[in-house]
Amino acid sequence: MPLTADDFAVGQDYVVACTVATEVPPTPTTNFSAEMIVLAIRAVCDVIRNRVADAAFPNTAVEVVLQPRQFSAVCHDEYWRKALAGKWFPRHVASCLAAWRYVVAPPVVPGALWYFSPISMEPPGREPTWLAGKEEIIVPKLNPHYFRFFKEAP
Repeated sequence: MPLTADDFAVGQDYVVACTVATEVPPTPTTNFSAEMIVLAIRAVCDVIRNRVADAAFPNTAVEVVLQPRQFSAVCHDEYWRKALAGKWFPRHVASCLAAWRYVVAPPVVPGALWYFSPISMEPPGREPTWLAGKEEIIVPKLNPHYFRFFKEAP
C-alpha cells in the first residue's frame, strides 16, 4: 500500500525535505563539493515543484515524493525513515527544508520533471526505461555520474 502524508506525524514540508536530503546525501557520506550539494538540492526541489505544477503528477509536493517508484530515497527507505525520525544528518535535512521553502530564481533545471543518479542504478550506469523521449538538461558543475535531469523533448 502506498504511503500518504497521514502516515507521518511530521509536517508535509519536512517529508519533502527528508526526501531531498536523502536523494542528495551530505558531504560526510559523499565526495561531493559543497557547491555541488547546493546545486543538486536546488535541482531536486525544482523537479518536485515542476511536478506539482504539471497536470500529469499529483498536485502537492508530499504526494509527488510519495508516489511509488519515483524517488529512490523513499523506495529504499532506511535513511529516509531515519531522516524523518531526526536521526540522520539533521543539519543537512534542515538545510534541505530551508532550500525547499525558499525558492531561488531562476530555477536550476527549468521544466525538469525527471532525474536519476546513474551510480545508484542497478546495475550502476544503467539508464531507466522512461528515458526515451526525454531531453536532458545539462547542469554545469553537477557531475552527471551522480545527477541527470530531464524534461519532455520538444
